[in-house]
Order: sequence, then structure tokens, then C-alpha cells
Amino acid sequence: MSNTDAALALIRAINHDDFDAILAAHRSDVQFYSFRGPNLRDSVSVREWYRDFLERYADCTYTEPEVIEEGNVVAVRAVITAKGYDWREFEQNVVDIMEFDDQGLVVSRRLYAQQRDVVLDKGPAAALKAATGADGGSQSATRKAVD
Repeated sequence: MSNTDAALALIRAINHDDFDAILAAHRSDVQFYSFRGPNLRDSVSVREWYRDFLERYADCTYTEPEVIEEGNVVAVRAVITAKGYDWREFEQNVVDIMEFDDQGLVVSRRLYAQQRDVVLDKGPAAALKAATGADGGSQSATRKAVD
């Protein structure tokens, strides 16, 4: 199994609240850093972190995953859809960076997230589109798109 396949299998385990598969995907001495904290140093703690996380983020699903693999590191950019403490649905952009050992187990993870339900107004959205759509972009073109 490639590291990309292992990363996507972990995402599927998270989507299905499969805590045993989450535990099995991580090496026992994994280092896990998350946007929600705390930093963890073992696979059992990661499983329990997900048990709490998936209770707070009800119906949590990683959607639209984009995967980049280089060597033993896989980066997954995705959108989490879930329900919060008030049971209202929300979306949150995340980046999950996973480092694998030779057996395909996660040895290190860094999970980053943007604030929930961030929606850009018309001006900033146009500037972002212009900046990311142009090769190299420029500050003046971005400023013109905002104005």
C-alpha cells in the first residue's frame, strides 16, 4: 500500500468513526499536533482525541480531499463538514500532514485548520481568485481586483 493509500484509509476511518482503525494507522510512539491541541505522543491518546473530536464535530466528514505525496510525507487538503455544539452544519478547511515509516504507519501528524465557516466578501474573493489564477500574480493586480 502506498503512503497516499494509507493516508486515504485513515481519512475513511475518521469519516466512519472507526477508532480501532485510527489506532492501527498510527505507530505507538506517534507525535500528533492539532489545531485543537493538546500535542500527543502515543497512538492510544490519538484514538481518544478522535473519540472526543468526533463527538464534538458530529457527522464529521472529510470532503474534497486533495493529496500530495513526496517521499514518506503525505499532505491532505480537505474540507471538513460537521455539526457543532448547536447542531448547525458548518465547513472548515483543513490540511493534514502525515509522515509515514517503512511499514506504512503514521509516525508524525500535523493537523491545521481555518476558522469555521469563513466566507470571503466579494472584494477579497475576487482578489484571491485573481491572485491564484495568474502565474506569479502581482500586488497591483490584486489591489485592482479588490478595488
